[in-house]
Amino acid sequence: MRTMLVLTLALGGCATVSESAFLDIARSYREYGYVDEIPRVAPTMCKVPTRPAARRSASRDDATHGQKTYYLFAKDRLAYSHAKDLDQPEGQVVVKESWIRLHQEAGPLFIMLKSGGDWIYATLTPHGKEVTAWGRLASCIECHESESTRDRMFGVPSDAAAK
Repeated sequence: MRTMLVLTLALGGCATVSESAFLDIARSYREYGYVDEIPRVAPTMCKVPTRPAARRSASRDDATHGQKTYYLFAKDRLAYSHAKDLDQPEGQVVVKESWIRLHQEAGPLFIMLKSGGDWIYATLTPHGKEVTAWGRLASCIECHESESTRDRMFGVPSDAAAK
């Protein structure tokens, strides 16, 4: 059995988050619901009848989000719907469920967890069976600490936030 690791962050307060917390999130994130349930036409015109159309990642980095379609789930959907205007609450979780080749192959899960006033990132294998990396991941921080984010969130289009 894999040894549980504990990560202690000393940024803006002290937060201890175990690797198992991300596995718990992976098991239950679908209960949060989609960030927005507005059916969207993906650039590929692919539609799935049981869920909103997936979004196409803007990332060009194939090792991270690049070339994947995705769905977003947020623990506090209302807070996420205002992510362009307000900081996210403590305990917020955002999960990006990625798909490769137009929903034919599940991609990795990407998770953000706000703990101790800071964000902790994790990547998991498809279907969330194993944590592949977690902590203050440089590849995540590089994009999420940009001028186009607020509290590391990109937010949803304004038409979704209005709903």
